[in-house]
Amino acid sequence: MIPEVWLGGLLLGLVTYASRSLPLLVNLRPSERFRPFLDAVAPAVVAALLAPALLLADGGWVAPWQNPALLAALPAALVAFRTRSLGWTTLAGVAAYAVVSAWVG
Repeated sequence: MIPEVWLGGLLLGLVTYASRSLPLLVNLRPSERFRPFLDAVAPAVVAALLAPALLLADGGWVAPWQNPALLAALPAALVAFRTRSLGWTTLAGVAAYAVVSAWVG
């Protein structure tokens, strides 16, 4: 592999490790003013990761009725909303994807 890639991976790992461990080492706590903003970070990151995966297929836009990932995400989201269980949501999503991908082709 190219040395620049290894160097970039090493530097990214060090920055990630430092950004996560430094607040623990200096006992840094965010103020209560920022708590609502910090609580919104995780859902925003999940949405940012899921949106392209669900809306784009093979690097381009696919009509929603021809996109098995998007169609399977709908029942999985319903199960997630009703049960609040990651296990049931995963099972529902896998089952829905199997059914929808066989149906859509």
